[in-house]
Amino acid sequence: MLAERGIDVSYETVRRWALKFGGIIARKLRRGRPRPDGRWHLDEVFVSINCRHLYVCKDVSAPCRVSLSGSH
Repeated sequence: MLAERGIDVSYETVRRWALKFGGIIARKLRRGRPRPDGRWHLDEVFVSINCRHLYVCKDVSAPCRVSLSGSH
């Protein structure tokens, strides 16, 4: 991207920038990320029960509505 704009930098310059700013950028990215927990939020999934494959789809707008469609 820099070369497209006529800016010439060496690999060593990029390495120094990475050492200087890489940790700061990584910390800011980690701070904005939600912490993992034991909960999963799924909208759709394929399951196999008694050798029957089912497609389970949860309606996001209705918290208790789940539809099943099966195939043999």
